Amino acid sequence: MRCERNEAAGFTLIELVVVMGLLTIFAAFLVQLMGTSVGLFQQGERGQDLADRADAAARAVEQPIQDMLGPAATDGGGRGAGTRMLVQWVPAVDGNATSTAATIAAPRVQVLRAAVRIDERTEERLLRPVLFAEAKATAEGKTQADIEERLRQLVAEAPRAGRASMVLVARPAGDPEAAFFSVRRLLQLPGQRLPIDRRRDVDVMEVVEVGGQDLPWAVYDQASESIAEDVIHLEFALWSQFTRGWDQRIGDGGPEYSWDSARGGWFGESNDPREMFALDVGPQSLDDPTDDVFPRWVKITLVVAAPVGSEAILAGELRAGDRNVDVIDESLLPDPKDMPFVKIGREWVRVGTLGGRSLRGLVRGQRGTKPLDHAAGTRVRVGRTVELFVRVAHGKDSWNGD
Repeated sequence: MRCERNEAAGFTLIELVVVMGLLTIFAAFLVQLMGTSVGLFQQGERGQDLADRADAAARAVEQPIQDMLGPAATDGGGRGAGTRMLVQWVPAVDGNATSTAATIAAPRVQVLRAAVRIDERTEERLLRPVLFAEAKATAEGKTQADIEERLRQLVAEAPRAGRASMVLVARPAGDPEAAFFSVRRLLQLPGQRLPIDRRRDVDVMEVVEVGGQDLPWAVYDQASESIAEDVIHLEFALWSQFTRGWDQRIGDGGPEYSWDSARGGWFGESNDPREMFALDVGPQSLDDPTDDVFPRWVKITLVVAAPVGSEAILAGELRAGDRNVDVIDESLLPDPKDMPFVKIGREWVRVGTLGGRSLRGLVRGQRGTKPLDHAAGTRVRVGRTVELFVRVAHGKDSWNGD
């Protein structure tokens, strides 16, 4: 008698285990792939957000430079009324606080002053506080509506100059590590003076040093408006008749980083060549409009910080004289060959090489900052750098009256 074999037998236990294992591997691979895709998507979104913020900040800073006016806008007496252009390096804290450690460690920032073109809406906004006292005194009634109606009338009747004096500077934003700046702009109408206290006021173009006793930063901050945020660096380079290239060294064909169109001797002695002006003459040139000079081009370098939380941090203490340091999350730092500068706290540092977790060959105190001590855990910031080149329509680097 022959036994019949069951040809319809199911999967064996081993076969089921193998299939389940393959499915598990496939599911894990799928989860990893989805996680990677989500991570790349989020990284792309963060990168796009940073690019958008940097471009917006760059446009906000570029426009005031494009609006600068030169000697063509004259008052009939020779030099244009308030057309002097000044770029000076000053401490980012009030000059009357020289005894504090904060002043010693404070970065030096460029202050740009110039006459600029303004639109009608901006001029009306600037006229309102100027004419408010007159409106209050001459209104038919004493109600707020009466005063507002009189103010509207005075603003409508006021002559238009279409220009203002501008002070533009990157101011500390107040974060704990003092790494961030807010780019602030102050506009004043021709002839308008800025009240400093109850006893005195100043013309912002006549103050020798912004941030000093004549124009304290506290007054400037209150009177100015922010036009760009999340900035960790702002720098102006200026093309003169001696400039041969933007990357050349100062004094050897490089740009100027300070400027005085009147060449009036406002630059004192400094160990930093960026704070000197090669075309300066002295006080005798201050009232001579025939030798005024304006840059041909302005190069704007602006860095907007990557989002908070996406920075590397110091693994240990970094002292002012150190040239190497270990970091945590080094993968968040770019290749120094592509982006050599990082900002540690309030100090800019140039990185030689990035090997493993180590930043090596550090060149300390760059971009107007000083070498400082930094505690472990201090953020190592990078950001998106934008470079803009603005041609100055009234650029003039000869002083023989041509």
